[in-house]
Amino acid sequence: LFVEDIFPLALNNLSLEDPEIDQCTFGLFGSLAAVYQEEFASHLETILPHIYRVLENNDATIFRHDEGAVDLEDSDAEDDDDDQWEEADDLVYQVNTDHFLAKETGLNVMGSFAEHLPVAFSPYIGGSLDTIFELSKHPMCPDIQKAALSTLCQYLECIHDLTFHVDRSVQPAVPTWTAGMPVAEPLPVDLKTLGDRVMGTLLPILTTNTDVHVVGAIFNVIIDPLRKIGPGLIEA
Repeated sequence: LFVEDIFPLALNNLSLEDPEIDQCTFGLFGSLAAVYQEEFASHLETILPHIYRVLENNDATIFRHDEGAVDLEDSDAEDDDDDQWEEADDLVYQVNTDHFLAKETGLNVMGSFAEHLPVAFSPYIGGSLDTIFELSKHPMCPDIQKAALSTLCQYLECIHDLTFHVDRSVQPAVPTWTAGMPVAEPLPVDLKTLGDRVMGTLLPILTTNTDVHVVGAIFNVIIDPLRKIGPGLIEA
């Protein structure tokens, strides 16, 4: 198989811990997962630590005060052509866009795993939630926010489909819920717990965020979970 030939080369690239290479390699993994689906499952245990490394690091940000530049994460960091200076809350900070793009791609690939490898990936969902919820409130990169919110919604769909044994090959899918309020059939506990947490994250962003792209992304990514999970997702 092509994947068996290319996979060792991709892993070797990740050992370099270069954000641009990370981004490209994660994109490859997402595409392979879409093509091979559950046959790609055996590689998750090897891939996910690399994605977690990128999602959890803060090497992209350098704050500069009046006295000069202060790197809060990496004292050896250097400026390059991809660095951008921005202003927020009276601080000037520098962001390395390669790091941000790697995070965004990593989030998108996690969502792709939930979509294309639901059975194999579902045990990893719980361990990644705190990090993804944190990135959904990222203060400097709307694209990371949007990717995190999209991934959380894909997690909801994944858990729903596994819980109700939904056959994704059948389109349109048969609804697992009854229209109207109050909710006729309460959601299973795991799905309800995650749904409450996701909605509790989305709604404050809608009421406080002034970035039209983030707000628009929320309306876009919540459509499929609402159609699939039904009124139980928005039950007060």
